[in-house]
Amino acid sequence: MGSISLIKAPALEQAPFEAAGLRLEAVEPGPVTALMPYRGRHAAVATALEKSHGLGWPEPGQVIASGGQRIAWSAYNTALVIGAELPPRLANHTAMTPQGDGMACLRLSGAAWRDALARLTPLTFEQDAERGMLMHVPALFLRGDDAVEVFVMRSMARTAWHELQSAMERLAGRAAIS
Repeated sequence: MGSISLIKAPALEQAPFEAAGLRLEAVEPGPVTALMPYRGRHAAVATALEKSHGLGWPEPGQVIASGGQRIAWSAYNTALVIGAELPPRLANHTAMTPQGDGMACLRLSGAAWRDALARLTPLTFEQDAERGMLMHVPALFLRGDDAVEVFVMRSMARTAWHELQSAMERLAGRAAIS
């Protein structure tokens, strides 16, 4: 039997799409690791992340950033570390599972990004990190000032792209007839 060779490929190989003053692009966020602290170990995890990366532990809906690295609340007792390699010793305090190969990140930027997403999700984006549905696709939304990053399962990346692109096209069509 021959050996198997795996080739890392992006979840989406789409050219950026622009419409209605918005830009949609697939982005590579770097390493993504889910952390789920063991019972009674949140403080130890927060201290270790603060010392090693300047991050700490996020409250629900919060994203903490430091030097291009982020930690984002993801769910109860779970946070995603984005753009940082974590020290193996952290596993003494938390379950650590790499997520990067199973996730895709889409970035929607422009002044009207909320208008486009209003057609696809009931979320109001009052917090920096929110989990919800993008139509029928489970997603984690990380809000910025003029953009939102949408993290979805890799297998749903094309569907999420299609939904976002369609919402942008509808906004552009509506503006054209106004």
